[in-house]
Amino acid sequence: MNEINNKFNNNQIKAGEMPTSETVLMDLVERTKPQNNNQPNNLNNKPKEFIKKIIDTNISNMDDNNKKAAEKIQEGLKTGDMTGAIEHMFKHPKNGRPLSYAEMRYLYG
Repeated sequence: MNEINNKFNNNQIKAGEMPTSETVLMDLVERTKPQNNNQPNNLNNKPKEFIKKIIDTNISNMDDNNKKAAEKIQEGLKTGDMTGAIEHMFKHPKNGRPLSYAEMRYLYG
């Protein structure tokens, strides 16, 4: 939320307004990046194991786009960088246009 807070504090987002999906996306990408390449990823192992189990159990029932998102999430769990998963989920699966947060939630829950 750092980027969103900065934009709010600099009057780029006014009270009561919703941030754009691009602002939300950039904030999510920034918060999920490893702090530096020398640090191990900051994702705790228990949530990683839980997410992996959910994906492994359900991937055979997913449509192609959700399978692709699940694969990107698995990659992110390995590297500690969820950028690829977030970028995938904020692009329309057929035409590649940016999605709003509501559209992304509609497609991916």
